Amino acid sequence: MDKLIKRCISALKKKLGIKSTSKNLVHAISALQESTDLITKHRVTESNITFACKKGCAHCCNLRVEVLPPEVFYIASHIKSLPQAHQQVLVKNLEAHSVYAAGLAFVDYNKACPFLTAQATCGIYSVRPHKCRSNVSLSVEGCIATRGATEDSVLNAAHIRLARDTIDLYKNKNCVMHPTELGQSVLAVLKDESLEIKWANGEQVFGLLPEKFMF
Repeated sequence: MDKLIKRCISALKKKLGIKSTSKNLVHAISALQESTDLITKHRVTESNITFACKKGCAHCCNLRVEVLPPEVFYIASHIKSLPQAHQQVLVKNLEAHSVYAAGLAFVDYNKACPFLTAQATCGIYSVRPHKCRSNVSLSVEGCIATRGATEDSVLNAAHIRLARDTIDLYKNKNCVMHPTELGQSVLAVLKDESLEIKWANGEQVFGLLPEKFMF
């Protein structure tokens, strides 16, 4: 696992490049998403464990999702590529969600993700953030009983290390990497395209979570 994580971080470093543009900084985060999935698959193969997560199981989709700034811009970029009518529906969902989510701590949050479809699937599955990809559970019953995944400790540690190393690489590029809430931050970017450039220039453009987590 150690060698795999190092290869993943090396891939991200290569995507970031030496002199990163705002677009480069945003799209390089896809390496974190790809690496998160790769590490999960590796753990399943090496340990022969089985996770209970499957399409249509959405118990974790009622939890608050914390995202890193480049993930916000990456998701917003994906939404902007969708048909206009679809974008309008998503913006309407995000506006309603933002009213609910404003100022809510994790323990107080209990609302379906604005990107959850009527079929209980993820509407942004291909660009979903690290937090969602790494939230894999060994037990559906555990998710229902505790509102939290029944985690595999080895995989959880690997995902945490991957995220921390990613954050460090971005901080070395003078990027603010404090986590923020998914729906509110994506809506902010869709309404103000200048936020990407400001963030790439070292500004903090998203509000902190109520718990004031800072990296």
